[in-house]
Amino acid sequence: MMDLHLMPDQQDDNSEAYDWKSAYLGGIGLQEFHDAQEGNILAHELDYYEDFRWSSEFVKKILSELIDANNHSFFNLIKILERAAKLDCGVYAVAD
Repeated sequence: MMDLHLMPDQQDDNSEAYDWKSAYLGGIGLQEFHDAQEGNILAHELDYYEDFRWSSEFVKKILSELIDANNHSFFNLIKILERAAKLDCGVYAVAD
């Protein structure tokens, strides 16, 4: 499972003071991640097993593409990104 957390754009990646627990948005499985890559929504360079970060603007772009794809296999990722976009935040993905 890849855990996704809210990450304000101005927040430093390495801040030990950041409250990761309250910033938790949810998780996506390997299949959903790969389906989004195969649908050319997520970059093929992204690795499910490595952490990465998206800005708030990139979250909105990816969310728009996921909604346009109208594919039910992206349900978890859509819900997660909707929450981040509503709060105008980016996302930090933490690989398990």
